[in-house]
Amino acid sequence: MPDGAPFPSGEDAALFYVASTVPGSPLSHAWLARGTETISSLDAVGRGRFTLLTGIGGATWTVAAQELASHLGIPLDVVSIGPGLAIEDPYGEWAHVREIAEDGCLLVRPDRHIAFRARHAVDDPATVLSDAFRRLLGRAPHRA
Repeated sequence: MPDGAPFPSGEDAALFYVASTVPGSPLSHAWLARGTETISSLDAVGRGRFTLLTGIGGATWTVAAQELASHLGIPLDVVSIGPGLAIEDPYGEWAHVREIAEDGCLLVRPDRHIAFRARHAVDDPATVLSDAFRRLLGRAPHRA
């Protein structure tokens, strides 16, 4: 789901990877911590499920995602990354590659590609996330 940002390109897209969270991009790797365990950001998503990634200010996205998953009957994990959360960013790598604010979100497909992103919190995250998910799943109402 395009968000208006240009797709990144480097010197030669066939030879050089440019980390980005522009929808359609593969999720970037960053070292994170879950308790005493060091994990990759890639290990926090996937496993045949959509995953919503957010930060310490993303509580409204978390609630909206949980309600939406229940309503649509789809498996959806929510992972919050930040200080004092279950997954932390001790090296600042995630903050460097995420391209969203702490109150934004990334919706990651089961194949670990970015499906949707919101750079910041919105007034009605439930509606925004519902619209995005319905478009992704082909469940959007047809408009004349």
